Amino acid sequence: MTWRFFTRGGSRDERAGSYFVTFRMQTGAGRLEAKSQPELSQLLGELRLAGASDITVVDAQGRLVSFDPGS
Repeated sequence: MTWRFFTRGGSRDERAGSYFVTFRMQTGAGRLEAKSQPELSQLLGELRLAGASDITVVDAQGRLVSFDPGS
């Protein structure tokens, strides 16, 4: 599965370590970006604590990394 709706300026080298995260909450949906795996882990922990669901992570090339349906 490849998602193409994530677009960013810059060279491919600049985007090499980026992860894009989409999620849902009671108040709506959102989209965030993490520049590294440690930043991604922290972000996912905070989203889960905040009650986010349908957390989807894709890499800079648009490949699915993980999906967490939540509760």
